[in-house]
Amino acid sequence: ESDALRASVNAAHEREVQLREKLEGVDTGAASRQQRQQALERRVVELRAEVQGLQTELVAAAKAPACKPATATPPVNGVSNDETTWAANRLLEAKVASLREQLKQRR
Repeated sequence: ESDALRASVNAAHEREVQLREKLEGVDTGAASRQQRQQALERRVVELRAEVQGLQTELVAAAKAPACKPATATPPVNGVSNDETTWAANRLLEAKVASLREQLKQRR
């Protein structure tokens, strides 16, 4: 009977050790998740401030009087201003697409 009690005590002790180790792992995971959440919350605050700044710029730009040239701009090096503008737009669109793809890969 004492051997059975001793075995029972040893089993209970082993189970206690296992549970403590499991709890330590859970605590460590919770701490790292909390740190990640805090970092993400800081990033959200930064992004909100950036968005607010961009909105302010947009409102200011919308209120500014539009500049309209009195005459059409002459071609530069045989290329019209419209062609140059479209070429720049295509380059910017390619850059935006590239940045979006990089963002998807990071997620």
